Amino acid sequence: MNERPPHFRWNYVAHCIDGGLYMGAVEFVGASTVLPAMIAGLGGKPWLISLMPMLMWMGAMATPVLSAHRIERLRVFCPWVAVAGIFMRLPYLVVGVVLFGWPDTPGQVAAWLVASAPLFMGLSCGIAMTAWQQLFARTIPADRRSSMLAVRYASANLIGLVAGYVVKQTLEAHPGLAGYGRLFLYSSVLLWLSYAAFLSIREPVPADHSPEPHVGLLRNLASASALFAQPVMRRFILAMLLANALFITAPFMALHACKVLERPESFVGVLLSVQMAGAIVGNIFAGWGGDRWGARSVVLSSQISAVVVGVLALLAHTQPMFFLAFFCMGFAVFARHVGAHTLTLDFCPEQRRSTFLAVVGFSQLLSLLGASALATFAWQSPAGFSLNASLTIGIAAVSFALFATIDEPRLAGDR
Repeated sequence: MNERPPHFRWNYVAHCIDGGLYMGAVEFVGASTVLPAMIAGLGGKPWLISLMPMLMWMGAMATPVLSAHRIERLRVFCPWVAVAGIFMRLPYLVVGVVLFGWPDTPGQVAAWLVASAPLFMGLSCGIAMTAWQQLFARTIPADRRSSMLAVRYASANLIGLVAGYVVKQTLEAHPGLAGYGRLFLYSSVLLWLSYAAFLSIREPVPADHSPEPHVGLLRNLASASALFAQPVMRRFILAMLLANALFITAPFMALHACKVLERPESFVGVLLSVQMAGAIVGNIFAGWGGDRWGARSVVLSSQISAVVVGVLALLAHTQPMFFLAFFCMGFAVFARHVGAHTLTLDFCPEQRRSTFLAVVGFSQLLSLLGASALATFAWQSPAGFSLNASLTIGIAAVSFALFATIDEPRLAGDR
């Protein structure tokens, strides 16, 4: 059993409340359902729609490499994350105020405003990402990380269930920018409550901290290749790159469902609730299975679920079939979040952990850009959404096969 760090129980609860409120807040403008419908309703281009489910994550993965060399020298991480946390939350407040206060904003301008919120949130999040991961590793022992992440995500999913109803009622009562502005403001309230919870975390201060030797940004990045000299590390990176296959289908699945079922824009609220129900199940499984068997089993399950989503997306033509597809998508997305995050922490060496996490994160940025490009190409091709779903099936299957060749690092270390 891992030794419990100081204030473990307090920090476990604080992390759960912070993460649950933070991730639940953004579900009021759900990246896979509500945001694509907003951008489409405002006349946004297909390539911009395709970016919506992953835009925040792309921002979050782009900037850690710029700050990793500084974070490795920090003695405590909470202050760094706290400052970045202000800028992570401001975009949703600003966009909400603009859309609610000026509902006659031109459609194209409004579309770019809507897209800017998750992007700037992600960029600010990325500056703090590896510091938060270091804080997470310092305050939560390895054998409780999967369950803690799962509780955070499950709490967010419960909020997401409520958000689905709120989205439906809001867009029916206030269609267009007035409704969109309200949804961003609802998100903003919960985001600032999550900030208060984060500030309550009690970070243990190491007595014998020896900072890494100071190196500049370019030198640090040049030396990072040594971290991936082992074949298993390269295989892990490739598997992680392909694990985003679901995002080839996700941006257009709600639009496809509304078109096939001939439902109005507000129907995305119903789809969001179904997706959150699947996410809750995925998080329960990820927390229990990850702590019991290790994060690798959770990641494998998420890739199987991604294949199932692709198959269902190809075949769905009735409401129950689409509900099942969105349920499985919720399971896949959130099981992957828990599994991949935990597995990456288990894989990375303690020395130069921030740089390792930053490089892995940057590789995810490249993966998400590729998924967005493939999603747009497939959607605009003669085959249309069928090609989106087929690409998800094939790439997720390859990712599963690669993860299957990698041993579970935590359980291997226990033996």
